[in-house]
Order: sequence, then C-alpha cells, then structure tokens
Amino acid sequence: MGHFPLPVEVVSYGEQQLCRLFKKHNLNPILRLDEDGRPLTTDNGNNIIDLHLDTIPFPEELAT
Repeated sequence: MGHFPLPVEVVSYGEQQLCRLFKKHNLNPILRLDEDGRPLTTDNGNNIIDLHLDTIPFPEELAT
C-alpha cells in the first residue's frame, strides 16, 4: 500500500484546511484537477485530494 496516489474525497469548503493538515503530516497532498485545470468533482459534488505516499505508516489513524 502507498505506491500510488491515495484519493481522499473532501467537501470543497474544507479542502484548504485538510491540505494544510496533510502537508503538516508530510502526506504530499495534491488537489486532483480535470483537463481544464479545474478541481475534479465527484458525483457527490466533492473534490479529491490525492496523497502521494511511499508508504502509509499509520493507516488506521488516516482512515479516521
């Protein structure tokens, strides 16, 4: 686990706060964009932050 981007679905109004938190924990977050450079939205209208990890050292904590 961790040898590919880990997608995290987030509500748009919380994405900046989560990106800061993910950066603080060295999880290398990148907002997923569409081909036009706009945030890609899910069927639920949320955005996706991809975490670029070599390994996932604390998967249970990250899941919560």
